[in-house]
Amino acid sequence: MRKLLCTLLALFVGFGCLAAQESKSIIDDINSPVNGQGRVTVMQDETIDGMLGTYHEVDSVALAQGLLHTNYTIVKGYKILVFSGNNQSKSKTEAQQKMSQVRNAFPDQEVTMTYEAPFWRVHAGNFITRPEATEILKQMKRKFPSFGKEMYVVDNVNVKRPTY
Repeated sequence: MRKLLCTLLALFVGFGCLAAQESKSIIDDINSPVNGQGRVTVMQDETIDGMLGTYHEVDSVALAQGLLHTNYTIVKGYKILVFSGNNQSKSKTEAQQKMSQVRNAFPDQEVTMTYEAPFWRVHAGNFITRPEATEILKQMKRKFPSFGKEMYVVDNVNVKRPTY
């Protein structure tokens, strides 16, 4: 009986010590050495620690306009394909330039750049209807005659719509 009580007491103390230990973040876990495996070191700013495990959605247009948090739902809709290129030596730079030009000329439209091997693409807008997208496309083609002929409306894509 005495051995049983001592064993139970030792287990409770052991579990109490484990519970009192600080929980490790995923970054701490990655940075921990493991015998027989390579070593990975993740360097990050301390402010990121507080963000880990929390959901944040930032809209660049709302951020630029100083608007506060807006929640979004994802629905099928339309976007304007501003640029698509697969020339590995020039396409990334060209996509960045065109994204900047469109963002400056149309600050109310969300403009994003993506890379899906081997293509760099720039999309603009989040439209629910094709006429809405077509109207902005016409304005963009007038504003950018040099590369406007490359632009067209892409349908059946995920777009963000604010929820109020």
